[in-house]
Amino acid sequence: MLNIAVIEDDKYYRKDIAGHLSRFGKVDEGKSLSDAITLFDARKYDIVFIDLNLSGKMEGLDVIKEAVKRKIPPIVITGYTSEKLVSRAYQLGCKHYYNKLDIQNSFEEQMAPFLRSLVYKQEDDIFSNSFVTRNNILIKNIKLVTEQMFLKNNKVFITGEKGVGKTTIAKFIHKFSTGSMDSFIHVDIPTLENNMIEPLLFGYKKGAFAGASDDFKGLIKQADKGTLFLDEISSLPPSLQKKIIKVVEDKQFYPLGSDQLIKSDFRFITSTNENVEGLIESERLRPDFYFMAKDVELIIPPLRERVEDVRPLVDHYINKSGTSLLVSNDSLKLLENYRWHDNVRELKKLIHSFCNCNTEMISLINLPEHVIENTIPSGQSTPLASVYTKGISNFIKKHGLKKLIETIEIESFKEFYEKNHFHYMNTLEELHISRTAGYRIKANIKKLDKERHLVH
Repeated sequence: MLNIAVIEDDKYYRKDIAGHLSRFGKVDEGKSLSDAITLFDARKYDIVFIDLNLSGKMEGLDVIKEAVKRKIPPIVITGYTSEKLVSRAYQLGCKHYYNKLDIQNSFEEQMAPFLRSLVYKQEDDIFSNSFVTRNNILIKNIKLVTEQMFLKNNKVFITGEKGVGKTTIAKFIHKFSTGSMDSFIHVDIPTLENNMIEPLLFGYKKGAFAGASDDFKGLIKQADKGTLFLDEISSLPPSLQKKIIKVVEDKQFYPLGSDQLIKSDFRFITSTNENVEGLIESERLRPDFYFMAKDVELIIPPLRERVEDVRPLVDHYINKSGTSLLVSNDSLKLLENYRWHDNVRELKKLIHSFCNCNTEMISLINLPEHVIENTIPSGQSTPLASVYTKGISNFIKKHGLKKLIETIEIESFKEFYEKNHFHYMNTLEELHISRTAGYRIKANIKKLDKERHLVH
């Protein structure tokens, strides 16, 4: 959501408009130029509403200057209708001008559409630059979760395979429900030793256990007013899951070695890359924890089920690298059909590997062999049953499967090599194999020719 500042000396009007604005984001208030400068120095705002007349002085014009200096879009709200004053505000960088009474009496018509457009633009930028997706259903579901988090402080349970972007989504939800300046505490549970999880989460007093040489403010307290994200919750021992339930519900807890209650009010997000039913059946996930943590459950589909996202992601990572790497259409089609075992993370690594070498184009001949061999058959692919003949079966019985595969590779290569007038690279492209695979097949052909020569 938006980070909003309101600079208005009339306390009652300021509180009234701040109340209207609060559903669009986090609102901070000030009543003077000095207040505005203090706020601007402490936080990056998406927009600031400014009254021109502050305590009988036209300090609002100076507030506009300070906002523009920090690239914060200034919106003027004032009871003054002086054409000269309004013109001066626009010259200084004012983006919009609203009459106070118009806003107060008809906020929904005057201001709400404008603010909603800013929020939507921010969200759309995220889907183009951070969590790149063209999957409309996924975008809709993420926006819905964000809205519910902001309005009702719902708890979110994110499921999805490794590498789909669960952490990115958690940060997105945080940014648009609490404001990006609040704490986002990411706890990657699998990376922690079991005996250190509780001290890190709850904090401790000096001397609470061997090695506790100083007081430590736990991660739960550090998430106060922000977001606590417990990543891969199945790695959290069930005994600690029970304690977390109480903390989330009561919003208070005792640090280790302390009899003093600590309060912490935070938004709660959890995730797993495993099957939830299986986790519950194996008693690695408490049912009461799961139902507590999933006011809303967000499922992130694997990349192989989001074919429409492959091309935008490839373009995104190439653009981020600053290179002019090209990608052939055949390669893109193959990448769209690849299984992506590590999802977006794997695609990112693959593109980076090409960007970091001297390759000018990604084509079939320089794609890794495992990518070519692990593609999902397209709709036009031939069913295996239709090419598996009795002759193939008999060959396997006599010579073995390995020999069959080697023979098919050799005969196919020789046929297409001749068909392409002995042009090696064209042969690789048409066979949809990598340069490495080509070298291996050619080596087998030479070996076979040598054996035949010796026999004769």
